[in-house]
Amino acid sequence: MPISFEDIVNNVKKLIETNTDAHSFLEMLQKRTHHSSHMRVTRARNQLKKHMGLILSTQEIRALFRSLEETGAGRYRRKSEDTPAHFIWSTSIRFTDLVEGVFSDENYVVEGEEDSDLKNISVVRDPVISNFFEVDDNNYSERLITHPFILRDDIVSFIQLPVLLEYEEGERLTLFIRSLALEQGDDNLVDHKYILRSDLIIDIYSIPENLTSIEAGRLQHFIESYTREYT
Repeated sequence: MPISFEDIVNNVKKLIETNTDAHSFLEMLQKRTHHSSHMRVTRARNQLKKHMGLILSTQEIRALFRSLEETGAGRYRRKSEDTPAHFIWSTSIRFTDLVEGVFSDENYVVEGEEDSDLKNISVVRDPVISNFFEVDDNNYSERLITHPFILRDDIVSFIQLPVLLEYEEGERLTLFIRSLALEQGDDNLVDHKYILRSDLIIDIYSIPENLTSIEAGRLQHFIESYTREYT
């Protein structure tokens, strides 16, 4: 039987009561404003050192990830011939939602929002609506929807698009996406900002450094189909 989001939150709460490394890791995640499907051991070490001033060994990070796996939050994957050691978050949750739930009793405030009321946080979550889409309703013509895109088996990228995307804007955006296809380096995930309009900047999350032209082409087709649908 699948574990519920509420059970995962409760399990993580119990974990951080006795595991100071896990508590620091969850606090560090508060500083991240978007979801990524996985985190490498090396990146976790770097982020903890940068944001929390905490220096942990590779072995300690692995132990931390195994502890998180036991809570049901995801799975720890050991290093293989082609893939570095990493933690994959459960597909039923976003870690940003998890952090909100875990720290809701501590007046947790989402970065970038002034009045976040988490006392009535819902534990019944639709994996599409709750986990992938963020909407800004201030202006319908510039309303941004964050779309998930399965780029690889272990990488979900996210791209913000306005509800009303003009054809010319879609063309320029696809050219930018094409320019990211370096086809070299490793698969470190990089976030990009793109000036779509003079007063509108969109975010493109979790693009691997070694993005291939084929992958860029798939992203291009997605943007082109979206443009045809909404213009």
